[in-house]
Amino acid sequence: MSLPRASRLRDLHLDLDGDSDIDLVGDAGATEISEALKVNTALTALNIELNSIGDAGATKISEALAVNTVLTALSFGYRYLTFNAGRAIGVSEAGATKIADALVVNTVLKTLNLGGPYNGGSRD
Repeated sequence: MSLPRASRLRDLHLDLDGDSDIDLVGDAGATEISEALKVNTALTALNIELNSIGDAGATKISEALAVNTVLTALSFGYRYLTFNAGRAIGVSEAGATKIADALVVNTVLKTLNLGGPYNGGSRD
């Protein structure tokens, strides 16, 4: 991912339709996005709804939020809650807490959507 070079990009949507088995942005993708956001000077809106980002990805995004000075809207939306070996995978309270901690120092983010959870059937 090369957001730092995409200096005119203002709005990026990497969201899924909910019926897809494709995972555009998991924890690894969130890590890449986080690194780009740390040096981003243009992107103001990021939508990563309906991706299987877990606590590790949320932690990386929170690190970027702590230093990013231009992103004003972020949407995790209806994050997937899938089950692997009997445990839920998605952004839990711990991941959301990391995001909240970053917002203590972030003064520019105006819109945050953590939505969900989306369990593959109905959106609550």
